Amino acid sequence: MSAVKHVPPSAAAQPSVGPSRREGMTLVEVLIAVFILGLSVAGLLTAISQCASAFSIARRTQRLHAVLDRAEIVHPLLWGDDPVSDLSVESDGGIEDGYTFSRECEEDEDEDGLLVVTSTVRAVEGGHGSVLRVVRYIYYAESRKK
Repeated sequence: MSAVKHVPPSAAAQPSVGPSRREGMTLVEVLIAVFILGLSVAGLLTAISQCASAFSIARRTQRLHAVLDRAEIVHPLLWGDDPVSDLSVESDGGIEDGYTFSRECEEDEDEDGLLVVTSTVRAVEGGHGSVLRVVRYIYYAESRKK
């Protein structure tokens, strides 16, 4: 006959792991995970906001440069007998709607024949005070011959 081994029920019901076995997470662990997730989401939202702001500034600056290029075509840097008055342009709002262009020209105090030409483009409405100012130095040889 075959021998069958009998196992007592108390030995078969014992778990194979130690007595500290548990399932799930505690409330403290959940709160720490939520806190870490909140910090990472806040950092991500800050980065997205700064990126959108930089994009908006770049778009306004690009638009101001385009208006300046168009204004320089309409009012080229050409002069006759008096370069200071010939190069100056009062506020011109006809270049593009919502923008004004102006140009000031003056002779440099220290150097004869050197003209300081400042071109300015302003966004009149919706530009949040957008201004582009370009300064050029032009040497005018005719004034040096005097």
